[in-house]
Parts: sequence; structure tokens; C-alpha cells
Amino acid sequence: MSSSSVSSSASSLGRLDLGDKEEDDGLTSNDYSQAVSPLYSTEKNGGIWRVMALNPEKIVSASYDHLAKIWTLKEEEGGIELSNIKVLKGHEREVLSLARLSEKLFLTGSSDSKICFWNTEDGSLEGSLKDEKNPTGFYSMEVIDSNTIATGSCQKPEKHHGTWRHVIKIWDVSKKQFKFKLNGHTGGISEIVNLDGKLIATSSGDHTIRIWDLLDKSTCSIFQQHSDYVYGLAKLDNTTLVSASKDRTMRLFDVEAEKEIGAFSHTDDKKAHSSSIYDVNSLGENVVASASRDGYVKIWDARTLTCIKMLDADDGYVYSVNFSPDGKIFAGTAGKRDPKISKKEKKSNANIVGWDFRRI
Repeated sequence: MSSSSVSSSASSLGRLDLGDKEEDDGLTSNDYSQAVSPLYSTEKNGGIWRVMALNPEKIVSASYDHLAKIWTLKEEEGGIELSNIKVLKGHEREVLSLARLSEKLFLTGSSDSKICFWNTEDGSLEGSLKDEKNPTGFYSMEVIDSNTIATGSCQKPEKHHGTWRHVIKIWDVSKKQFKFKLNGHTGGISEIVNLDGKLIATSSGDHTIRIWDLLDKSTCSIFQQHSDYVYGLAKLDNTTLVSASKDRTMRLFDVEAEKEIGAFSHTDDKKAHSSSIYDVNSLGENVVASASRDGYVKIWDARTLTCIKMLDADDGYVYSVNFSPDGKIFAGTAGKRDPKISKKEKKSNANIVGWDFRRI
């Protein structure tokens, strides 16, 4: 496919299968926690696909309105104040991935097949990298070391005809050069996790998780326990992974033993949420947060695999969740679905929602 062809269909590259009807199986009917008031962003945004902490005082969001935004956090008597201080304009399509390269630089990746380099302090654009040859968009991104990143391709557009390459690409960002690629997945690469600088883990729309050796440029192992799209992947330590899927389950894997070692659940049928789980992240080795289509963020004890807190975002689907270094929780939403408002308005009807984990 030519670069122009990719560009013309790029608006659909990052779109996931989010619109299918799902039955709620009742998992959200019980609140396992005391009520915690969420904090909402001060302005509306496009559907927020990623959120990431830059430091304890700043976070960055990536959204479907082609923008990234930097937000500041201030401690107030009533809690935390969250306000937007910088709108980052550098992409022509959905911003789908974020990565923190250093204390001074962070990266945004988009379905426009471009990575932008941003200054953490003032949000200025420091440069960009364009995937000119066989571009497939930057659905996911992970820092391997100070000079190296891994990126994952977007899901195949629904209207695309012909061969579509779902690849992980390794880049030298200091030289802004492509190094090599890893082939094996047959669906979009939703997450990449750096295990130890030599091994990485990836999750995909092909329902699998793969472990890769960057030195041998090969697959070490494949986990196939999920029955649907694996949206989320995070590590508890260098040998333990937690995954989240459209099949509504969250699973724990031992990379060295190459086996599943548990499933997060508070129900007998091992479902973690009542709808698709879009994201998962960890705070240390014992705490995990998940984000779901059911509108909830859930906090889990990784030692017991049980839900210890349910947080109602009250703002439609929850696409993303992450922690700040000092224990705050942030989630990106799709915005409330109201049939009376237009599709254009829906695109700007989303929030960042936050909770102070120290007070939960």
C-alpha cells in the first residue's frame, strides 16, 4: 500500500471494535468500595485513548481529536485540581500512543504514521519521525533504552483491501532511523512491554500475547489463553505480566515458566468486568488498575487476584488508566453517549477522570 493510500484511510486505523453490542452480566451491580468522588478535567476532549504521568505534577493525554494535552496537578484543600496548560498540535490523525523517553522528552504516536518528540517542561515540539516505508501507524509504543523504542502497527482498517502487515518495528530515535522489524502477529499490536531491555512482550488483536528476543529477533513464546482481542498488557516485574481482553478477563502470566498462573476475578466465571477491558496498568508489584467499556476503573490486589475497589467514571466507556508516581489514578474516557447530540459533538465529549489513590 502506498503512503498516500495509508494516509487516506488512516482515520480508521486506530479505531477498535468498540461499537458492538454487549450484554451486561451484572458485574457492575455491586460496589465493593466506599464512594470516592472522581475529579474531572476542566474542559471537554476527544475520546482519550491514552493517559501517562510525566512526573507527580504533570500528565499527558492522547486522543481521537488528533491532539495530545499536558495537564497540571495541584494539591488543594478539597483534593486535587486538574487543569490543561498546553495543547500539543503535531498530528493529522488520532493520537494513539505515548512514551516517556527521558525526564526531558516524551513521545506521541499516531495513525498518521508519525512520532512527535515533545519537551516535558514547556510542551514545545522538539522534532518528529515519519514512517515513510510501508507505514501502518503507531498504535503502541515502548521505550527500550535512551536511544531505542519499539512501535506496534494499528489494526487493519475495515475498508482496506489487500495485504496488511502487522509488525513491531524497532527504531533508533537518536538517529531517527528504522532498525528492524518483528513479524508474527496477525492483528493490531495494542501494547508493548519492555521486560528487561532484551525481551519485550506484545498483545494483539489476534487474541495472543508474544514474548520476543530482541537480540535473536524472534518469538520466544506465545500465550493463547484469551478468546478475543487482547487490548491491555502490563508487567508486575520483569517476569510477570497481566493482560486485559475484550473477552472480559484479566490474566496473569509467568514469562519464565511460559504459563498462565491466575485470573483476576470476583465472580465464579472468572470475568473481571462486565464488558471489554481496554487497558491495564500496575503500581509496583501488588496493585493493578483496569479500565473497561462498562464505565468502571477497578483496583486489584495482584497477590490475591481480587478486586479491592470499584471506581465509577460516570463518563461512558473508559479507554485508558494509569498511575502517577505518587499514587494518583487517571483514566481517559469516551464521553457519555447521548443519542440526542451529533456525532461531531460526541467526539469532543470526553474527560480525564482522576482519583487520589492515597485517599481511597
